[in-house]
Amino acid sequence: MSNETQALPSLLDSEVLAVGNVMCSIDQLASPLSSSSESNYNSVMRSLYGSDFIYGSLVHKAIFRRRKSHSRGADATDEKAVPVRQRDDRSNKLLIKTSTFVSTSMFNKKNQQMCYVELFSPTSSGGFRITTFSLAGREAVTGRVPVPLRRKLHRLHPISTWFSAEPIGSGVHIVFRTRFHRSESDGLCSPKVINARLWKIVQGVYKLGKLVDNRAQQHCRLKSSVNHVAASGPRNSRCIVCTRTLCHIFMTRSCRRCELCSYNVCNECCSPQHVTISNRHIAPLLVCARCRESVAREDFDSQLRAVYPGSVST
Repeated sequence: MSNETQALPSLLDSEVLAVGNVMCSIDQLASPLSSSSESNYNSVMRSLYGSDFIYGSLVHKAIFRRRKSHSRGADATDEKAVPVRQRDDRSNKLLIKTSTFVSTSMFNKKNQQMCYVELFSPTSSGGFRITTFSLAGREAVTGRVPVPLRRKLHRLHPISTWFSAEPIGSGVHIVFRTRFHRSESDGLCSPKVINARLWKIVQGVYKLGKLVDNRAQQHCRLKSSVNHVAASGPRNSRCIVCTRTLCHIFMTRSCRRCELCSYNVCNECCSPQHVTISNRHIAPLLVCARCRESVAREDFDSQLRAVYPGSVST
């Protein structure tokens, strides 16, 4: 009787499984999926989910490079000869990210946000695995994306994903599983909303082959577009703070551009601030609520700065 009672909650969980092959190399797939750059993260998510994806943040990052204890001296010499980027690509990475999505329902206008832990780990067979698990709001205090109108967002929790990529003769074999742990839910977000999001997440996985092809074909064009974006800033159509649309059918919401992150935000989510920019020079800047929180805790560059703990011996 006790065993049946313990097994019952797991029956309430929802799970979606996707299996297939991608015609590419492991490096071509690992490069975009293991990137620890916030700009690359947003670029990949937009390629997979299009306008359904609003914005994502890279809150924290830790990279662990493993080395064998019996050949410590040789490994140290080899590490110096290998570029940092290549060493990072085959390292274990622990990241904390946020993702914000557009509502999937015509009748429920609340957009959706998820903060989650992601672990990227290479496998001995030459492939890699990515596991994620969402965090509750109370667990994501430091570095959380500031949302003044939190009641207008669905918190996607608890959700876990497992992604495996292994090399095969014709390309890469993919196994992806995402699960809603309904038995552990706090009830703040309805199962119907989360289940709909699970299907949307899996639909993005089917576009991995297209993502790899586009990155290979548009490498030169991306170079020129980076320079253009650096000059004009991103062209987001939704405020990255409150997630409200900036472009309605009959009118355009009044918006401004944050002078720190360069993203468009609505007038309610930005304000003039005096910010120390360099050599203790203070300048008046228009800052969004998200960047204002980062500046207040003196952690504005945390999304770009890597943390390298001591190497883990095996």
